[in-house]
Amino acid sequence: MGDHINVLVPILDNVRSSTLTKLCLELWTPPIGDHRFTDLHRIEKVLQQSRFSQLTELVFLFQPQGRAGHPVERVEQWIREDLSALKERGISISIGLHTPRTPE
Repeated sequence: MGDHINVLVPILDNVRSSTLTKLCLELWTPPIGDHRFTDLHRIEKVLQQSRFSQLTELVFLFQPQGRAGHPVERVEQWIREDLSALKERGISISIGLHTPRTPE
């Protein structure tokens, strides 16, 4: 997960839109060996900047890794704990699983 955040933070840091209201991040479920996210505070720090003042919703969609990944419930708990300052600022945080669409 740390690698994803290392890529994501500079991208977010270059967003210059003060009209962005919803941000959806699609990530892999962290492997069982990762006990907790270590860099979520970096995302929180960027999203607390004034250029994200209109942000009202942050959505995390996770790609399941089968048995290799943590349960989404545990990941959700970590995210809510680590990004609590965003919730205090009025940003709703949603967590779910990405389910790929099958061709019809």
